[in-house]
Amino acid sequence: CQLDLLHVQWFEQVPPNAGDGSCSLDVLQFPPMNDHGTFDFIDPVDILQGCHLIPAIVKGRSHPNHTSLSPIAKDCDDWNYYYVNRWGQIQYSLNKTVHSYI
Repeated sequence: CQLDLLHVQWFEQVPPNAGDGSCSLDVLQFPPMNDHGTFDFIDPVDILQGCHLIPAIVKGRSHPNHTSLSPIAKDCDDWNYYYVNRWGQIQYSLNKTVHSYI
């Protein structure tokens, strides 16, 4: 009997900034590592689809000096914020790709 689990680090949604009306994409960030619920285990069959996250380069890195909190977490290259890309790809059985706005 095999039990498959996926270890995940969750994101949290950042509320829109009233002064930043130019960005219509959702913004995410990692919660602090010591917050309850930041990490979890899930069943891989519960994953519906992947998504494309775009680093908010202008907002900088979480650790500008590339010093991670833990060598196991490998968080030295994390960004402060990420944008959620709204373009997705749907694969059809005939290898045709259709782009749709989600």
